[in-house]
Amino acid sequence: MALWFEHLNYIDNSFLHPESLECIRKINHSADENWNVYTTVILEEDLQGHLLPYPVHISNNGEITTMTGFEFFPDTKARPVQTRNRSESSVDESGWGQQFPHQQEHKMRFPPRYDLEIQQGKQTGFSPAHIHQTRTPSA
Repeated sequence: MALWFEHLNYIDNSFLHPESLECIRKINHSADENWNVYTTVILEEDLQGHLLPYPVHISNNGEITTMTGFEFFPDTKARPVQTRNRSESSVDESGWGQQFPHQQEHKMRFPPRYDLEIQQGKQTGFSPAHIHQTRTPSA
């Protein structure tokens, strides 16, 4: 019940049965009310809670589109739905995000000795301690 109160700022007996249609409808209704307040041009009142719906629509055939009128999250240029066009995508061909080039430097690398053992087909136990123990000094 504390989780519901944390997100919705109220308690209802239907929350004891989160699988029930009554509970689902109450939560969706509260989230929609919060969204309506959150997306007003001038925020004149506080949100009842901080649970909001994600601004997308999912069709019966599974197609995901943005909610009407919300190409971007309010007050941002962030899209709720990424495009599939590779030129507009935030992922490059290697799978690393173009928006975060610094992360490319932090791809997981095994120590040279471990790579060699893999190439030679040796079975080794792998753990963080193993990485530390098998590191070879940089030349």
